[in-house]
Amino acid sequence: ATPRRAAAAPEAVAAPPPQKRRKTRRRKRPRSAAASKAIRSVRARERARTLEEDFQFLEKLQIAILVTPPIIAGLVWPMVADSVRTFLNNNAGQAVDGNAFAVQLLRPTVNGIVLPTLSVALGTLLATTINVLRNRQVEIRACLNKESCELRLLRAALLGAFGTAQHAERRAEALDLCRGYCARVVAESSVGAFEEVRKEERAGGVGVNELENLGRMLHGVDGAYAARQQSVGACLNLVASLNQHRSDRLAALLGAFPPIHWFFLCQLGFSIIAAFLIESNQEVLQFLNSLQLRVLFALLIAVCSGTATLCFDLSDPFRGRFSVVTATQQITRLEDLLVDDVEAAERLADDDDGDFSLGEAIKFHLLTSAYAAPV
Repeated sequence: ATPRRAAAAPEAVAAPPPQKRRKTRRRKRPRSAAASKAIRSVRARERARTLEEDFQFLEKLQIAILVTPPIIAGLVWPMVADSVRTFLNNNAGQAVDGNAFAVQLLRPTVNGIVLPTLSVALGTLLATTINVLRNRQVEIRACLNKESCELRLLRAALLGAFGTAQHAERRAEALDLCRGYCARVVAESSVGAFEEVRKEERAGGVGVNELENLGRMLHGVDGAYAARQQSVGACLNLVASLNQHRSDRLAALLGAFPPIHWFFLCQLGFSIIAAFLIESNQEVLQFLNSLQLRVLFALLIAVCSGTATLCFDLSDPFRGRFSVVTATQQITRLEDLLVDDVEAAERLADDDDGDFSLGEAIKFHLLTSAYAAPV
């Protein structure tokens, strides 16, 4: 019995190990068209509610910024006037006439030279700044509207180029690239997109997008085997036009003012406030016209804070009440439609499993040809 067990042992050792079951990654089955429509409606309502909440919050914040500084300025005016008088008296000596003679000597210089120079410089820069920022927002909105319209045309052209059942996978790939471009446009049209686009430009990748892969696909084998070559030509023209609109939009977005521009505006504003404090540094004037000076100082602060709030609102095209973020909502809805189109194409490719009938192809070509009207 022992030799038999010994002889059987090598057979047991030499037996091949059981093969492991191969795990294959299965693609997630797309959801139905009804489920996609319901999810798209829910997402649209959520985006609209979030956008309205952000607008209401910014509106309340801007009102607080406009109202609070003048009120604080009117309340703290006596302390500000005493601090300025103490600072000037300690550095220029004690005046026996309550600074009346000093103010009388300085008034022609301040009113005739300093204030006109500061006012003209500040007014010119503010008018130019607001005009440039507002025109930038209008240009970005126009580019977004053009891109939205041409993306819808591109979607229709892709459905025409790859409309048959045997082109379902190609249609899904092309529409997914179009969907990716829509997502890129939405990301480039959000708050704080300026810094991200500038980093991308410095890295040399601002011109790289999903349209490049789509153009390569249309110029390659996929475009040659398309159902409609006219649709392929239309797609290429739309891709070129979309790249041009994107270049114009990013050029407008990156055309913001540098920090030194805002620093100079703040410096001019503080200089005018300082000139007002210096000229009103008279004890008799502050005693007899305290209420008038308090109101004038509050009005001056109100103008400065209102102008600063307006410039801050316009500095980012996608923030505040002047924002153009509402123009991106149409692109977001188009992105949802493209997601449904991609899932429908994948559903068709999975259901048919590569077995495409000749009748479906003939029906497509017949209904999209010049003879479609009588049919």
